[in-house]
Amino acid sequence: MPYSTQITTYPPNHPNPSRVIEILIDGQPWGQPGDANFRFGNRICRMLLSCKPILKTFLETEGANPEQHNKTFQGNQWLPVSISVEGFSKFERQHNGEEINRPYLKFSCNESTPIGIGWKKAEGLIAVWGQLEAFATEVGMPPIGAPANIQDIFGV
Repeated sequence: MPYSTQITTYPPNHPNPSRVIEILIDGQPWGQPGDANFRFGNRICRMLLSCKPILKTFLETEGANPEQHNKTFQGNQWLPVSISVEGFSKFERQHNGEEINRPYLKFSCNESTPIGIGWKKAEGLIAVWGQLEAFATEVGMPPIGAPANIQDIFGV
């Protein structure tokens, strides 16, 4: 599937929106109608960039044994804070509580809200990796230890 990105601001019509990058699939927003789009701001982008080895291994193994990916990454040039990665074999949908038997990785750090990435989203991230790096480089390093940005507050 062809993956691409677009850079927008979120939330729309907010007096002080933040820039976000959105991963598109076949040029369209991610997911089914009514699902949340796959968009995030600079902090989450940098958190994911810091964990490329885990994302690549998760993708290459097609998500097998997700618990083997539990790891803590120390800060690096993308985000100078510790990042925790936890692997799970299933998840529960937020809107209806349905249990889905698909593996995913949960990325978290004290600078951002956690984000879950399944195999398909890992594929999309790796496919547009250069665009993620360009977005993070253009936006610049967020203040560390400062209040979360708007996309973190709104969970996008």
